Amino acid sequence: MSISGNVTWLLFNSPNHLTLANNLVQGPLAGYSCAPFRVLAQRYGQPGFCSSEMISVQDLIHRKVKPKRYLWRDPEEKVVCYQLSSNKSAR
Repeated sequence: MSISGNVTWLLFNSPNHLTLANNLVQGPLAGYSCAPFRVLAQRYGQPGFCSSEMISVQDLIHRKVKPKRYLWRDPEEKVVCYQLSSNKSAR
């Protein structure tokens, strides 16, 4: 089972599992998956949840990129999945 498979298992099989409206997911699209796009996807496509663009943890920690565009969540959004990436392991 992959890491994403483990996360999916935890989300849907734990006692406090995540319940979604349906099984549709708005996948991440580089350059497009910011809050206004996610709001439109939820308004017209009604996915179970929407994904953000990939966000580098190192960029967030060291403030190399203004995270507002990637992390801002519109009050109209329901369930949002933030994708975080890093090539450094936790110690």
